Amino acid sequence: MGALVAATCALVAFIVLWPVAATGPSAIHQAYLEQGFNVQAASDLSAASGGFVDGFPGLLEAKLTLAVTKTEGDIASAHYVGVNQCRLTVLRGKGDAPAAPSGLRSARWDAGGNWYLALATGMDLPKFDAITQYLRQATQGGLNQNSVLAMQRATDGAAPCVLS
Repeated sequence: MGALVAATCALVAFIVLWPVAATGPSAIHQAYLEQGFNVQAASDLSAASGGFVDGFPGLLEAKLTLAVTKTEGDIASAHYVGVNQCRLTVLRGKGDAPAAPSGLRSARWDAGGNWYLALATGMDLPKFDAITQYLRQATQGGLNQNSVLAMQRATDGAAPCVLS
């Protein structure tokens, strides 16, 4: 219970310190990259909350912890952190989807009347592809066991992420 309280306090502190100028996919992802997250506290929070938090699926099977979610205007975002420096941001919104930024791994899909955009820096392509396939299926309500296994295999065989 203490870990859950600590993780909640960390989340509140993050929201208070969130840079107001973070607009657009690249800026939102970069703002998350500049934040430090306690992976263990965030992991306790994700485990306590179940599979989805604020409409974003958990990725514990991919060794990524949902560290924070935030909604600003029409865009909701979630940021996942891993023990090997992996960082993934998922954006969700209605209306016109923003263009995928260059220089980042990105994947876009639609589900439930929303657009989704996943962004990663330094993550190897097979891992990113397996994670985004899992996210697509999870948000579209059609998750299957093969996608879970593919994501776990890709994660187990992936090199540590490289942040620049």
